[in-house]
Amino acid sequence: MKFSIVIPCYKVEKYLSECVDSILSQTFTDYEIILVDDGSPDRVPEICDEYAKKDNRIRVIHQKNGGLSRARNAGISAAKGEYLVCIDSDDYIAKNDVLARVAEKTKSRTDVVLYGYQKLFESNNSLGGCDVPILDGVCATSKMLFSVLGNNSYCGTAWTKAVKLSILHEHKIEFRPGMISEDIDWYLHLMCYAKTFDSINDVAIIYRQRPGSISHSAKIDSLQDNLWILENWPERIKKTVRDETTIDALMSVMAFYYANAMVLFSGYDKKLSAPDKDRMKAMSYLQNYAVTPRAKIIKRFYKLFGFDVTIYLLKILANLKTRQ
Repeated sequence: MKFSIVIPCYKVEKYLSECVDSILSQTFTDYEIILVDDGSPDRVPEICDEYAKKDNRIRVIHQKNGGLSRARNAGISAAKGEYLVCIDSDDYIAKNDVLARVAEKTKSRTDVVLYGYQKLFESNNSLGGCDVPILDGVCATSKMLFSVLGNNSYCGTAWTKAVKLSILHEHKIEFRPGMISEDIDWYLHLMCYAKTFDSINDVAIIYRQRPGSISHSAKIDSLQDNLWILENWPERIKKTVRDETTIDALMSVMAFYYANAMVLFSGYDKKLSAPDKDRMKAMSYLQNYAVTPRAKIIKRFYKLFGFDVTIYLLKILANLKTRQ
């Protein structure tokens, strides 16, 4: 079997059918779908079971609510395919030939196949911009990273790539429970071991953005997740990876996330605590690896004005952008 498609399901009765139907309509058919009902209180359990009765490629796991990471991990543990494909249950596949095109890329035995996504704004049912990683055939991790970072198409989400399951099992790569930024942690872990990457150079996933803002508590959790990742992963990268070029590429990813953290902190609605500010300042060395345009600009601001003024300037820029 080529693909194991894992779909965590929680409070998505409105969207689940569109997601599953977009898979069932694919021209490529050598796959299994694993629907993980994460203790959903709506009609999701029934919808999952109905699909399993209609198609023997669909399996359902019912479990007590444990969050996205545990749901994905449960699906991965049950997976039998050669490659893992993660899809969020409120998203769907853009075209009916996507899996066929990904399958074609796997003939080279590459470890990971990347693909892009397009935003769907639910508030007005309009499609937004696309993020598509462009690669010129199979390449090493370092070349892939410098390419996508350089053209601003790096994406750390689990649902924009097909991954060899054997790598995940061999190196015990799982989603960390309790994190809001679980995809970042998972992908960094994967990139320490995956050797080759390819891309279909096209949109594969329609990513639904629902109305509403991140809650106050979620913002705090996201801040702490980013700090944990920035503090822990540089050393883990250097201990795990042997190739210096790959280490440099992965450190450029850390610079990307440091810049993201600066933007995230500038949007925080309360003053940063002194300990958190000190933690960020201690990791400012990561900016030396900056490759993306935004990371380079923030690095320049930081060098000229320091941490506090840079955060203030980022806040002003964000407010100006909101008013446009």
